[in-house]
Amino acid sequence: MSAVPFLHDDKYKTILKNEFNLLTIENDMKFSRIHPQRNTYDFSLPDLMVNFALENDMKV
Repeated sequence: MSAVPFLHDDKYKTILKNEFNLLTIENDMKFSRIHPQRNTYDFSLPDLMVNFALENDMKV
């Protein structure tokens, strides 16, 4: 799953919530995304998607 439609499309989230029970986070969990530079980590997008999955009884 990509963060772009997830962040900007409520219909996309509704379909995910109603039709799926598993969420696979694509590129937003890759090391280069969560660790963009030395001593810097950013888990904000993965956290957002994982929290959505947990709130909707989905596995990640």
